[in-house]
Amino acid sequence: MRRYGIVAAFSAILLVLVASPVGAGLQWCPRDPIVALNGQEVQIWVSIPEQYQTAVTGPVEVDIRTPRGVEQEVVFTDEGFNGHGEVVEFFERGRLNGDEMDVDVRIRVPYDRSMVDRGNLAVRLTVILPDGEVIELEDDRGTARTSFTIPAHP
Repeated sequence: MRRYGIVAAFSAILLVLVASPVGAGLQWCPRDPIVALNGQEVQIWVSIPEQYQTAVTGPVEVDIRTPRGVEQEVVFTDEGFNGHGEVVEFFERGRLNGDEMDVDVRIRVPYDRSMVDRGNLAVRLTVILPDGEVIELEDDRGTARTSFTIPAHP
């Protein structure tokens, strides 16, 4: 139960940071599937500008690639944007690299291009690793991708 308390605390802090005005006054609206890889929780925040939630036409797609033999589990999903939910899929590639595992996360937010300025939906991907490290990046086509390495075993 303590683990979920820590995740909830990180979530609350990140929600305040992500929902804060950024750049040209954007208000970001986050969604957050949580997965476990060999028992280690990884939280994946997918955010889009609040004013474009109605442009979303389907579930947030989250693809996670790990080495073969890694135990993969979806711990939590939420309602997604515009009530479409989230779909998390796991794929295997390669092998464990000693005591470390390479992980690749790709996200896609399907949207109606005609409802978004210049047809490009800004997306922010934030990943919170088991040790608390935060990886964050933005893209403008409704997709984003990042890679990281975590211990193979807790």
